[in-house]
Amino acid sequence: VYNDTLHRQQVTLKMRAVQGSHVVFEESQRFTQEPGKYVSVGISIRPAKCTERTALSLTAELYHGEQLMFTLHRDYSVYPAELKTEPAVQTAVCYFGNETDYEIIRRLAPNCRRVRSIQEAGPERILVLGSGLEEQEADLHSGLYRFMMGGGRILILEQEGFSFGSMTINKKEFLRAHASEYSHPALKGLSNDDFSCWLPHAGEYGPDSFINSAFEKPQHGDFHILLECSFGDFNDGGDLWTPLLEYKKGQGAVLACQLEVMKHFAEVPQACVLVRNMLSYLDTKTYGYADTGVIAG
Repeated sequence: VYNDTLHRQQVTLKMRAVQGSHVVFEESQRFTQEPGKYVSVGISIRPAKCTERTALSLTAELYHGEQLMFTLHRDYSVYPAELKTEPAVQTAVCYFGNETDYEIIRRLAPNCRRVRSIQEAGPERILVLGSGLEEQEADLHSGLYRFMMGGGRILILEQEGFSFGSMTINKKEFLRAHASEYSHPALKGLSNDDFSCWLPHAGEYGPDSFINSAFEKPQHGDFHILLECSFGDFNDGGDLWTPLLEYKKGQGAVLACQLEVMKHFAEVPQACVLVRNMLSYLDTKTYGYADTGVIAG
């Protein structure tokens, strides 16, 4: 709180937080503030337990004596903590990658089996590749391709250099992502606002990045671009990259995600929701060739 007047002020700060239709926090603080001085006011809000995403609005009114000088309004979302632990799928899943990600995935998919090599994958229908793989694509390509062509679905979590097939990764710091529409099941419950500002710090050039590399948009193939991102001045260099895409071939598919969902799973609810959505989508989606007919007269 700043006192940008020329006089000492008797300051009152009235704060109120409403979650849904219930007041979950209400407090007033009074203090004397000298001209040009700064006062830091800390508050702690304990949201009510919820079973689904719930809106929380915070209002703070600043008074000098009896005169209202400024009103601050902020909107937040509260998520149930169970999203981090309750199963997202019950189907059998196999996992290849680091231990930390495995502990997260097996909470969301209780019937998850960890494999030490891609050749061990199967008969499970879903294969999850953990983040930051140290293996080269050439070392895993044949096993991944065999799994996909057998009707398997592959979820590739954020990577630094590894990519499957012809997908090319560019290492750039993207500030946000967006979709042209949010009807895809992997994006259920999410919107443009959910793909920016995952981290609390913001510097001179914007918020810290949670997408540190993304795919170049493919020029051909059965790809579905789920999210887009840009790079340049004010992050407006053209939507030439994608941090989330789907590739289909026959009855198999690959869902590749470059948002740092595993790195921020514990503290960013949107990362948790996206991981759950992707697992659920691969479990329920039916893939197959489209029948094409030609009529000749």
